[in-house]
Amino acid sequence: MRVAVKYDRLDEHQRAMHAAIRQGLGDGAAIMQNRAMSIVAVDTGRLRASIQLHWIGSPLVEVFTVVEYSEYVEFGTRYM
Repeated sequence: MRVAVKYDRLDEHQRAMHAAIRQGLGDGAAIMQNRAMSIVAVDTGRLRASIQLHWIGSPLVEVFTVVEYSEYVEFGTRYM
């Protein structure tokens, strides 16, 4: 006995799945960004204001800062 199943809505479900993954990644990255902004040491506020979220591509999201002294604030200067 041979059974054949035709499913012609695969593309629609695949697009919905990718949209849900992208939404989840965006939500997770926004949570990371907000958490980083809430725990960062603040003197002038420049470092906190510079924490950004950037889509590198699907499914890659980056939370980062371009402030040159950010690594010293995060990791310290003890062993420099």
